[in-house]
Amino acid sequence: MFSSTNYGSVAEWLGRALQKLLQRFESARDLQLSPGNGGFYFKTLRMKYAHVIGFLASAAIVLLVFQPWIFIPSVQLTISGWSAEGTDFGKPGLVPLVFSAIMCLLFWIPKVSAKVTTIILATLQLAWMMRNYILLTTSYIGEVPEKQWALIILVPLTGVVLVMSLLSRNGTSMADKG
Repeated sequence: MFSSTNYGSVAEWLGRALQKLLQRFESARDLQLSPGNGGFYFKTLRMKYAHVIGFLASAAIVLLVFQPWIFIPSVQLTISGWSAEGTDFGKPGLVPLVFSAIMCLLFWIPKVSAKVTTIILATLQLAWMMRNYILLTTSYIGEVPEKQWALIILVPLTGVVLVMSLLSRNGTSMADKG
């Protein structure tokens, strides 16, 4: 009636009832985790270093604020995020500088409130950088400013910070819930 060669998933009797307890249940030996199925393995792998990547991207934004963003050839004027003398731009890199400095700290705090704050700041920072990109690269009276490498990198980099803030596991691990 029962074959000893039939290997399959069975539940164990643990004294109370047939149960699946995560720490003690070993009946599913035939299940394999593979990176291609989009399952548990892939999700933990992609979130494992999200806070480190987010921190590095935020630190890079802090450094890129001080690099040249645009060059206006007619007046020989170079504008960075911190220095925009001769224009009405003010300091367009002040918001990304402050937000990135705060997020550099928040990526390392293992609290849910830190993760939520990071997501909010990253969203606002991305919107501000898109605003800066549009404002600074718009042609005025037929003059088209030359985009510099730092401005071209900043918008996608702020997008990376937003994605990493969404994927980071700050305060959302199973150890914090239980």
